[in-house]
Amino acid sequence: SSSLPASCSSTAPSCASSSLPASCSSTAPSCTSSSLPASCSSTAPSSASSLSQATIASHPISLPSSQSSCSASATLTPSFTTIQSVSTDMNASSRSLNVYYCNARSILPKFDELSAINSLHSPDIICIVESWLSPDISDSELSLPGFSIFRRDRNRHGGGILVYVKSTLSPSIISYSSSSPIELLLLSVKPKHFSFTLAVFYRPPSSSHVLDTLQNVLESLPHSILLNLILLDDFNVDYTSPSPALNQINALSDLFSLDQIVSHPTHFSPSGSPSLIDLVLISPSFSPSSCNILPPISNSDHRSILFSLPVSPVSSPSSSSPYRRVWLYESADFSITSNFLSNIPWSSILSSSDVNSAWLTFKFTFLRIIHLTIPSKFVSSPPHPPWITRSFLSRIRKRNALFQRAKHSDSPLSWSVYRSFRNSTLTFL
Repeated sequence: SSSLPASCSSTAPSCASSSLPASCSSTAPSCTSSSLPASCSSTAPSSASSLSQATIASHPISLPSSQSSCSASATLTPSFTTIQSVSTDMNASSRSLNVYYCNARSILPKFDELSAINSLHSPDIICIVESWLSPDISDSELSLPGFSIFRRDRNRHGGGILVYVKSTLSPSIISYSSSSPIELLLLSVKPKHFSFTLAVFYRPPSSSHVLDTLQNVLESLPHSILLNLILLDDFNVDYTSPSPALNQINALSDLFSLDQIVSHPTHFSPSGSPSLIDLVLISPSFSPSSCNILPPISNSDHRSILFSLPVSPVSSPSSSSPYRRVWLYESADFSITSNFLSNIPWSSILSSSDVNSAWLTFKFTFLRIIHLTIPSKFVSSPPHPPWITRSFLSRIRKRNALFQRAKHSDSPLSWSVYRSFRNSTLTFL
């Protein structure tokens, strides 16, 4: 998005939005929004006052194109963004690959809890149905460090699929064609010495023919893609109650030799009996070492699922922890920042009739100036947002323990204690 000064020798990886600036020798990791500012040591730049007026004049701002690559994807079109991160894979030494699945019923207001779940359970793959996202919500609002994001959006009122896969697993979209609308994401995932296909599917309750569409899509794929298949889905069909739709699911399982591994109810509606509608179907080549039912995310009426597969994940680049940039405002010379800002032709920059294009241009221009004039350094940080505190993680652990105790005893008192603490946790959020 911008061109920074030259003459920099560095071993740091490049950033998604800008290259390394001048006069810096560094081994610090990159960040997702920009790379290290000018005149810096291995962890922090020198004072911004070292930037002379000649430096300012000789390095004009490069503005982004009006056709930004950040434009939203169309409805029901998968989008993919890799979130760059230098982080420790908490499962690098494990021999299992952990998969977390939930029906979120709108993930955006529950994203902080999802970050806490990621910290507590360290999944390699996170699959979410009923994401309730629309294309105007950017991937950056949903990013988790070290994960690649895959989406199939419907709108903010229902449906949709969101999948996170550790970037070290080399995930990629598998394209398919369908004559009828279907909410399905197909991904290729490649752990060590192995590869498999991950399919995440959502069937709306009112869709009568979508199971036929799912079967047609899977049958159209090369046989090699289906040899190692994991199908996660909310079929909105009770697996424990005979029905024509269940017969279709069983026929689909037989056709592709899939085993269903969830054995406890996952959906609890206030007006109905518990039902098993969230399923995990896997090829015989997998032998899951565990499959656990977890509490719902936030106030969803679906319980979550966490299962492990005996597949070794690929280790991330070695590092003690992720890094984040800290701005050293107390060391900044704001007169230089002000001089930069006053010499920008804002009227021409913001003349676009497209408000989104004008905003992107303003943002990239402003951030470019900040990176040139405000010193910063990198510090290690946990793999979750700073507002996810220890006390919050402790409450999530206690909520999970109360849920397991209530599930084991199935007594009204235990369920009442769990629900009371769950509601107080939501208030705490």
